[in-house]
Amino acid sequence: MAVTLEEIAGWLEKQEFKHKVEDEKIILMTGNEDHTNIHVIKAKDDGRIFEWKMNIVDEEKKEQFKVKEHKYLPKLLSYLLQINYQTKFGTWEFDPKDGEIAFNVEIPLEDAVMTFEQFKRICSLTMDTSEYTDNIRLILETGEPKEDNSEAELMARLEQLLAAVQEDLAEKTAEDDDSI
Repeated sequence: MAVTLEEIAGWLEKQEFKHKVEDEKIILMTGNEDHTNIHVIKAKDDGRIFEWKMNIVDEEKKEQFKVKEHKYLPKLLSYLLQINYQTKFGTWEFDPKDGEIAFNVEIPLEDAVMTFEQFKRICSLTMDTSEYTDNIRLILETGEPKEDNSEAELMARLEQLLAAVQEDLAEKTAEDDDSI
């Protein structure tokens, strides 16, 4: 067997995550005073498939966040595709039948054994989705995600460096011209 729920529960305890084992799955909740996420971990197909699914909680309804029909749904779907492309780990999913939005990590283990180090990596990456969940909420409220200035800041810095290099080259060329 590649991984068992008992092993996973032990790893969660080792990392001091409160959780509950029930009906062949592990459930834990994360969040802050503003937002809550529900995590469901399964060892499917006799432990040969590891699955970690994270759902955003609708704070008003106290249930899974669902947006079957919403005026900003096309923008949300575009955003989900964008972060799937950027992150390359896990998949943000939208179920058109009920409008469920979830982050899912599914790893086929087959005859491989999952290690604690692999689990910690999956755990840290899955738990670190707050930026995305905050943007999902913001898109549904305003139609736009939080503006990401990191790329613009990087371009501005590169332009400054290029200007400095060009200035240095111009000074060296002028010095070389004076010596001839």
